[in-house]
Amino acid sequence: MIAMSCVAAASVNYAVTPPAIEAVLSKPASAGGIGPMHIPAAWLTILSRVGFAPNKVIHDRCTNIEAGAWVMAFDQMQSGLKAPAPSAPPSPVLPASAQAIDRPDAACIQGAAQFYHLPVALFSAVLRTEGGTVGQIHRNANGSYDMGPAQINSTWLPTLARSGITRGMVINNGCLNVSLGAWILAQAMTGADPHDPAQYWQHVGDYNSHTPKWNAKYASMVWHNLK
Repeated sequence: MIAMSCVAAASVNYAVTPPAIEAVLSKPASAGGIGPMHIPAAWLTILSRVGFAPNKVIHDRCTNIEAGAWVMAFDQMQSGLKAPAPSAPPSPVLPASAQAIDRPDAACIQGAAQFYHLPVALFSAVLRTEGGTVGQIHRNANGSYDMGPAQINSTWLPTLARSGITRGMVINNGCLNVSLGAWILAQAMTGADPHDPAQYWQHVGDYNSHTPKWNAKYASMVWHNLK
C-alpha cells in the first residue's frame, strides 16, 4: 500500500487535493503510463528539466506521486491559458499602479501581471524566486548587479533610461520595480505555449538565463515556488 504521507506531501507541495491524487492512484494498471500515477512517458523529459530524476520517477513510488502531482498542477495552472503569450512592448508601458512607492503590495503585483498578460501565480512565483527587496542591490560575478524586488539586472538600465526610468527609481520604487519585472518576464514569455510544457518552462527560465543549465535550474526553482 502506498504511504499516505507521500500523497500528503505531494498535495502540500503542488496544491493538488489528496482526493484528486487518490483518484489517479485508483486507476487500474490497464490505464497505462509510468508507476502508480500513470505518468505518460513523454513527460519524463519535461519532469527532468524541473528536477525530477527519471529513474526515480519510474522506480520510486513517492517520487512518482510527487511527479504525478506536478503534472496535475501544471495542467491546472495552464487550463485557463488557451494561446501562446502575446508579445510584450519593446519599451516599458507601465500600469498606473507602478507609480506607487515602497514595498509592492498584492494589488501592485496582480496589476502588473494582468497588465502584461501574465498568470498572476507564475509572476508571483518568479518574485519569490528572486527574493529581492526594495533598495536591495545584489552584485554578480560578471560585474552586473540586480536591483529591487524583481532583481532587475543593471544591463537593462540603458533601455530603461530611454523611457525616463533611472537607476534610483528601479532600486527604490518597489511597485515600479515589480512592473518592470513583469515587462521583462512578458518579453521572455512571448510565444510561450502553455500546451507545450517543456517549451513553456524554457521561456520562464529565460527571465534569468538563456544558458540551458541555468535556465533549467531557474525554471525548477520557479515551479517549486508556485503555490
